[in-house]
Amino acid sequence: MGNGRAFVKKKKYPYSTPVIRVVEGHEPAEFIRLFPSWHGDCNELQMKPSSTILGKFDSMTLCQRPKMAAETQLIDDGSGERKIFRITKDQVIEMPTTKAVYFTTLNSYVVQYTVVSWSMNPNDSESVGIKQIIYQWNGSEASTEITNKAENFAKNLFDTANQKTMFVQMSEYDETPHFLQMFEGKLIILLSERSLPHNNNNNNNNHIISNGLNGHDSESLVLKVFGDSTYNAKAVEVFPLSSMSAKECFVVKSQHVWVWCGQSSTGDARELAKNIGALLGESSLVLESKEPKEFWRSVTNLMNQSLIMNGVNHSPNTSSNGSSSIGTASPINSNGSSCGTTLQYLGSCSPSSVKPRFQAQLFAVWNLRNKFFSEEILGYDQTDLSPECMYVLDAGIITYVWLGKYVSSHEKVKYMNMAQNYLETVPIARRPTTAIGVIHQNDEPNVFKGFFDSWNTGMWNNYINYEQKRQMVSSGQSVITNGTGNGVALPVNGVNGKLPPSILNNQKDFDRHQKYPIVMLQQEIDLLPEEVNPLKREVHLTHDDFVSLFNMSFYEFDELPAWKQQELKKKHKLF
Repeated sequence: MGNGRAFVKKKKYPYSTPVIRVVEGHEPAEFIRLFPSWHGDCNELQMKPSSTILGKFDSMTLCQRPKMAAETQLIDDGSGERKIFRITKDQVIEMPTTKAVYFTTLNSYVVQYTVVSWSMNPNDSESVGIKQIIYQWNGSEASTEITNKAENFAKNLFDTANQKTMFVQMSEYDETPHFLQMFEGKLIILLSERSLPHNNNNNNNNHIISNGLNGHDSESLVLKVFGDSTYNAKAVEVFPLSSMSAKECFVVKSQHVWVWCGQSSTGDARELAKNIGALLGESSLVLESKEPKEFWRSVTNLMNQSLIMNGVNHSPNTSSNGSSSIGTASPINSNGSSCGTTLQYLGSCSPSSVKPRFQAQLFAVWNLRNKFFSEEILGYDQTDLSPECMYVLDAGIITYVWLGKYVSSHEKVKYMNMAQNYLETVPIARRPTTAIGVIHQNDEPNVFKGFFDSWNTGMWNNYINYEQKRQMVSSGQSVITNGTGNGVALPVNGVNGKLPPSILNNQKDFDRHQKYPIVMLQQEIDLLPEEVNPLKREVHLTHDDFVSLFNMSFYEFDELPAWKQQELKKKHKLF
């Protein structure tokens, strides 16, 4: 602790800067959040649902258990109706329904998905929260022109939807669990349209388009299979093939389809790889160290100059007597000679397979003079969401933007910019391509509501916004509020049912000032907006904020002695 205090003094930080002792092995979540690549024990930090059994989570269970939906990020079982649109520079093409779904890294895609609701119980349907999801997926090599066109198309579907809808934007490598669940773990991502199958009438997925891209045999490809369940699995084309691990599975298509599985791969991962292979044609299962020569001949033209197997570089090895050293599972050259050594295995806890557990955080976000601000809300609950504000709920794998009903039109049209600003400025480094989900007030899905301890769907039914309150006060009505935003307008006794003149004058004086969030008014003097008098910060609060902070209305506060007013302002950091 002494060293910590000495550091504070050396850096000339304020003496009040707290120093917190952290013990190895007992690091709190607030500390771990500061290190995006923090990895501890593999068993503790594996961030995945409690079961990887295919089809384990059904729509009924997820709609009845929002906390499970939030933990798994599965809205339903992914079996709903979907329409897929491929976005190119020139046009938007609706893709035909086929068993296999192919995306390319050069394009963007928009998926219009209808949420499944098997239950006839209105409460269950209400728990799910939405009827439709608009997904936008951007390939890693898609141009800015294409991604912008896809975003405009997706946002138009979202803004014009006549039912409860959520918009999710994501990029390759950052797909959400529900997005992958829609394809049942059979989504195939190709490097180019070279390998796209013809969409003929008999749905023959074995014929490959040949246009000579990528400089290799257009009839051949290697797919690396990721994941071990339908909600985290996909197959991505790899060229050239430069490494293979004992924990991985690959699908190789040449004259024949091979499904290669490493010795340490799981049974679920192998099943998913076999499903991918079946989409490309009749396949053969090949286990590591038991590969036939035909398999290595098939992948020779798809390999890098040297293939790394489990961390071992397999390049041509010749002994002093001129003979090749042959391992039991060594890749072979096109002439049939071996070029490898005996396989070795990676450890069971590689960083690529481990993700740190992420605790959801809620932030109030706003723009002021084209500058982005955010403030974390600790110990949040539903009452912290104001219909007149915008919030970001950071759930790690996805960042949700919650749009209050009365958010200004200027901010509402820039919700994607707000989310990107958050990802770029948040103290904990985040990938700028992290998935973003946009939600309107009263259209919250179960994957969002599950992050709150409790959720009251009728909480904002009687909400009266700031402008409505101004009109009520001007017309001689008083708004009784509990500080959470719910209010009821009642007439006030006085002359002709109007407010007393002294109170009305004070109220008008309070209303004419520009309003700002509490956190902004609690800043240092040099950070306050120009029009804010440091000695009269309280007049720049909204009615709701004033009541929630001081537990009284402004005109009641104005009747207090000056010393009492000053004491209250100091207490709430407004002096």
